[in-house]
Amino acid sequence: MLYKRGKLDKKDYIKEYIEADASEIRTAKSKVYASPDKQSNVQLKKGDIVIVIEKTGKWLKIKYSEEGMGWIKSDDIK
Repeated sequence: MLYKRGKLDKKDYIKEYIEADASEIRTAKSKVYASPDKQSNVQLKKGDIVIVIEKTGKWLKIKYSEEGMGWIKSDDIK
């Protein structure tokens, strides 16, 4: 909800209030990996919101749900 409101207001409320980097999946499907070299069964879709935890090369460690964490390719987000 904060992410969508921020898009309307052109303001990053999530980063401002909880000091997290929220991003939106921009590809039709984004494969989530358990680690950069180990694919999982999780896929995200265009428009899903993730919190970026860490950046390593072309990989992003993300949180995609309350308990879900993994890695995606950095090209998959806005």
